[in-house]
Amino acid sequence: MKRPASPSTQPKPEQVQAIQQAIFPLVESQLEPRYFLVDVVFEKEAGYWYLRVYVDLKEGSISISECEAISRSLDSVLETFPLLADVAYNLEVSSPGLFRPLKTVREFTFYQGEPVRITGAIESRNKKKAAKALPSELPTVAEGILIGFDEARKAVMLRDNKTAKTFEVCLQDEQAVYLNPVIRFPEEEDDTSLSSAIDPV
Repeated sequence: MKRPASPSTQPKPEQVQAIQQAIFPLVESQLEPRYFLVDVVFEKEAGYWYLRVYVDLKEGSISISECEAISRSLDSVLETFPLLADVAYNLEVSSPGLFRPLKTVREFTFYQGEPVRITGAIESRNKKKAAKALPSELPTVAEGILIGFDEARKAVMLRDNKTAKTFEVCLQDEQAVYLNPVIRFPEEEDDTSLSSAIDPV
């Protein structure tokens, strides 16, 4: 959806935050149970305002057609939303992307069981080992299956893909946790399957 330009209305930073906070529960209430609302962002880009809604499927991957359907369903609801009444903006509904960062507790909960990658200087994978190691010897990347998140300690619990052992990483300010999905390509048919599909001469 695209509203006509309204040069007299320019949201202030506090209004932008209020719009995002108010629209999140509104959009979430309009989604079918099979969808998960990842984030709502109201931002200015190249002189235009965009209301970006990021949605994922609870099972599988969301399609472009599903995003278009959600966008159409939100049009009438947002048309009557008071905080957006005098604001010119474009509505975009999309997947947040395969390798997106996890930002909120609800995202860490939703994506448990998924492979993740932590970038930045890792404080410790093992406290005893970290205590003996020099800063330059500490790993800069940690990967594993997300099994938990402690918000109070900013600690991410992971399971190692190879050893199945669990460990935790206490996040520092410069660190980020990204989804790290395994991308599988269709296996090529082997010579046997090819030859069996050809009738003998």
